[in-house]
Amino acid sequence: MLFLVMISSVAFGQNRMTTSGDWTNNSNWNSGTHTNGITTSQLNNGVSASINDGENITSGSLTGGNNVTLQLIGTSTLDIGNASNALDLTTNNGTTISIGADGILTVWGDIIVNNNLILVVAGELIVKGNIQIKNGGALDISGSVTVDGNFVGGNNTEINIDGDMVVGGDFTVGNGSAVSGGGTISYGGSCSDSGSGVCSSEPLPINLAMFKVVAEGNEVILKWVTASEENNDYFTIERSRDGKEFEKVGTTTGAGTSTTVLNYSFTDPNPYYGRSYYRLSQTDFDGTSETFEIAAVTISSIKDITVFPNPVNRGKALRIETGADADEEVSIAIYNHAGKLIKADKLVGEQSIDIEDELEAGFYMLQVKSGQVSKSTRLVIQ
Repeated sequence: MLFLVMISSVAFGQNRMTTSGDWTNNSNWNSGTHTNGITTSQLNNGVSASINDGENITSGSLTGGNNVTLQLIGTSTLDIGNASNALDLTTNNGTTISIGADGILTVWGDIIVNNNLILVVAGELIVKGNIQIKNGGALDISGSVTVDGNFVGGNNTEINIDGDMVVGGDFTVGNGSAVSGGGTISYGGSCSDSGSGVCSSEPLPINLAMFKVVAEGNEVILKWVTASEENNDYFTIERSRDGKEFEKVGTTTGAGTSTTVLNYSFTDPNPYYGRSYYRLSQTDFDGTSETFEIAAVTISSIKDITVFPNPVNRGKALRIETGADADEEVSIAIYNHAGKLIKADKLVGEQSIDIEDELEAGFYMLQVKSGQVSKSTRLVIQ
């Protein structure tokens, strides 16, 4: 895939946000330079940090004091750590985390929050480790939450769920906890509710305890867990480019009748690039079947970034080649020397980005991202 664009930059600096506002506004940070890289970021007490529509931020470990707010707006994304650095989000009392309908927050380590967390997820929250919340947590989930590890909520944890929450490990809440809404919570391990009745009430499922789809290299891995099975002959795995028209990928033999927790996996060695959708169905020995919810995954064909010429003269075009498939949607972010996002866009096929304002001579950085794959390159304008 070939893109025609015109230049960028990122700066890595001090990491303490002292004034509420846009994450990329340098004046909100103690050194006048915001953080975008695998370095520790800190939010002072009472600070509200916003990541605006179209901004794609990578941070190291993120820590916060009391009464901090983290808000993802529009199509913004925030990665805390990466596949090589399992870093945590840790905050004190009174934290509010809000993820807009098209936002994605990915924490490659744990989320550890003290009392009275307010978590609003209209978009997508992905936690590669565990979620640990002390007493009084309030979760409002209309989007999707995926926790690879355990979910631990203290006393009086309230979860209103109209979306879905998938916990790969144990699901635990304390006394006085409650779940409401029409969505689903599933877990791959045990469920403990300290007598509050959460584990025995809807919408926690009985049969399919967990179903998730992850990209690993150039393959897609499907994993699911059943808490019990009755007359289950086999599972069918299907995939789709648009989430509407599905094709069969393969089948896996079921366990017949079982009352124990069973783990299953299936590998698709030739997935679609870009965003695709998978669904799982189960067929009994008598031919009756049930289809479960759809799970989405993004796998990138981006190989590397080639830019030329470099250095490039001001006002000239810069050619960028990523090696991605022609039909893959790719996000491009352009930063200036102070780390300010100049332009963000989503491209499919061979297109171009024009920078309206004349750029000054100096160092710039361009970031190309698809799914969990992000590539950056440093440029010189002369």
